[in-house]
Amino acid sequence: MNKTNLSFDINVFVSSKQLYRIEVTENYEGDKFHCVVFDSSVLKEEHIDTQGFETEKEVFEFVRGLHND
Repeated sequence: MNKTNLSFDINVFVSSKQLYRIEVTENYEGDKFHCVVFDSSVLKEEHIDTQGFETEKEVFEFVRGLHND
């Protein structure tokens, strides 16, 4: 049986002028969870950050941190 790696997007609505999209990919580029953050509040999405994490908890803390910035 083949192992399936997860891949999904998280949209973080901070305000009407601040919206992020985070692409989360499991087991990518040496990271257990690889997160790429885009600023979706501009007309053409802009890459603003890339982070790697070892646990789901770290991913959710990172997402919560974007909301609090």
